[in-house]
Amino acid sequence: MLRRLGHRLKTDIKGTIGLLCLSAPYLAKLLPISKRKWNAWLNTYETEHLIPNMKSLPTTYVLGITNKCNLQCPLCITGMYAQKKSIKHMDIELFYEVLEKIKDHALVVQLYNWGESLFHPKLLEMLQATKRHGIKVQVSTNFSLKLSDDYLGKLIDYGLDDLVVSLDGMTSETYLKYRIGGDFDLVVRNMKRVQELKREKGKNNPLITWQFLRNKFNMHEIPDLEERHKEFGADCYTIPETILQFMNNDHEYAQGWIADEEIRRRRYLDVDSSFHGKKCIFLHNVMIIEHDGSIPPCCYSTDPVYDFESFDKTRTISDLYNGQRFRDGRRLFRGEEVPDSFCKECSVFLTYQQQGRK
Repeated sequence: MLRRLGHRLKTDIKGTIGLLCLSAPYLAKLLPISKRKWNAWLNTYETEHLIPNMKSLPTTYVLGITNKCNLQCPLCITGMYAQKKSIKHMDIELFYEVLEKIKDHALVVQLYNWGESLFHPKLLEMLQATKRHGIKVQVSTNFSLKLSDDYLGKLIDYGLDDLVVSLDGMTSETYLKYRIGGDFDLVVRNMKRVQELKREKGKNNPLITWQFLRNKFNMHEIPDLEERHKEFGADCYTIPETILQFMNNDHEYAQGWIADEEIRRRRYLDVDSSFHGKKCIFLHNVMIIEHDGSIPPCCYSTDPVYDFESFDKTRTISDLYNGQRFRDGRRLFRGEEVPDSFCKECSVFLTYQQQGRK
């Protein structure tokens, strides 16, 4: 009896929470809580319950403001000159159209995807405009660029929250195995200079995260990275896996970059394994909008034939995020039959399905 009572109480509580979340847009007008918080709460609920037709909006936006780069990284479609979309910067007009639609509910805006963000001539303007709305802003860079103190200072003054620096080695020799065309010493100087300018200005941000892409040539340096990253100007570090192009799981090809033991352990090599076996964040929390306005299903997908939508200022974000392809992807994760969905072949879905999750 107590078990039945407990189950009923749990069901009633979940139902009440669900009702409150679904009523969030209306309650937000009556209660002194921001649209941003209401949307985040509702998004959490809808993600947990794998709601196909979402009333909440994405909380994170990845804006691919450029797909140009100064390096030739051998597993990157930009570095390999394998882009199938136009090579260009995002028009500033498009940026402002996007910002206008997301400014009231976005928690995070990432001003990067498949290119070197600092190449965009309007990056500082984009940063400043986004921060005016109280949104957290992140930028990722290879930082192998000659940058003035004035430019670096404005990244700080304009409120950049996070700066992710790709530096895949503790020495120039190791670094250049993958970051072809880069300058190890220049990257380190830039990181250290940002730290110096932060101290001079009395600021804590941007937080500098050293992104150390793990490969077979630099794995032996990881203990050194853990001990000495602050000496190089980083506040913290992350060690993501080297991945192949999306839906490429050619183990023989991967041996040029990934250790044999890791290849056997990971099996799927096209997506970082930290995403495997979990609900897809790109179907519920994150929207990608590329430099040309295209909206791919996720940051891994780069072929325009697989794009889910295209940004249109006459349509709402809700309309775009609830297009047929997005809804079909969510239905897949619910265990429903979907005749034709790009997500069916994705290793995130395959591992989720293999673990029998619903």
